[in-house]
Amino acid sequence: MPEYDKRKIIKVGEGSLAITIPKKWCQELGIQAGDVVSLIHSKDSIIVKPLVKSEEKEKIRELGIAVDISKRVVDQLVEEIIACYTEGVGRVRLVRGTPDKVNELVKKLKRRLAGIVLLKPTPSTYEIVFMDVNVDLKSIIERLVSIITELLDQIRDSIEYKSKYIKELTSLKELEEEVEKLYCLGLRIHRSSLANIEVLDIPLAIDTLIVLRDLRDIASAFIRLGKELEYITISQSNEELDNMYKLFMVVREVALGAISSYMNNNIDLALSILSKEAIIKNYIKELTEDRKLMNIINEITLIINNSLDIARTSISKCVRDKACRCRYYPKLE
Repeated sequence: MPEYDKRKIIKVGEGSLAITIPKKWCQELGIQAGDVVSLIHSKDSIIVKPLVKSEEKEKIRELGIAVDISKRVVDQLVEEIIACYTEGVGRVRLVRGTPDKVNELVKKLKRRLAGIVLLKPTPSTYEIVFMDVNVDLKSIIERLVSIITELLDQIRDSIEYKSKYIKELTSLKELEEEVEKLYCLGLRIHRSSLANIEVLDIPLAIDTLIVLRDLRDIASAFIRLGKELEYITISQSNEELDNMYKLFMVVREVALGAISSYMNNNIDLALSILSKEAIIKNYIKELTEDRKLMNIINEITLIINNSLDIARTSISKCVRDKACRCRYYPKLE
């Protein structure tokens, strides 16, 4: 809980001013005389922030925990260790585990996490080490966008030509695993970067996390949609395929438009996407009468909602950006 205190400003030297910091606060934050701190001037406030030392960063990266794997089933352990990974833990010691259970666990983890190494430091213990991957968050987001664009093109061709172009794509299972690895790696990188983030960059960090999750959900929904189309395109009538194609082209426009609005800071495009929300949802509602398309409609609805979420995030980001504010929202004189 934040603590409050009042201090008198004192004059130092010719023109500088200073304040004292409560001793208790300094002890809690590890601040000592002679330390360097960051000063942040934000509108009507001044923030004093301790610098994160390089050795403290190293401790965070080397953080390790032990997990007793005899008390949980493998699927539960997978979720627990993924949480360790995304929180920035460097290694996990597996306690009281049989070789078969450890191997099954690692096999499932490798489908969802990048850079896993299994070690056996002693005859009775195993250790999972998470290797650093040399990639930044921007590259992860760009790869997710690339996967979504590739899926959109293949699904469009599959519907338009009444064929199974979707099978010519890289295995959907492999894409599914890549999307999950990218998402978890993105969380790990994003959360580790928060240790050094400036206060003024917190809103952007929140936006990045929202968009990362939305892109993961959109890509996963398109993969599931592709799996549905493997069984449905051949059996549908021409009229049903025409309706499906029209709906898909609307979804394509919304998804790519929303993503582009975020990547290019295009507030006009984001507003245009949001203005179509009611029309899109009414169109989807009309098609829900065909029960054979219910699974496809459900995935499309999820894609639309996540795309609209990205568009709204784009607008928020643009409003905060000084250049964009000056362009679209001139200051009052």
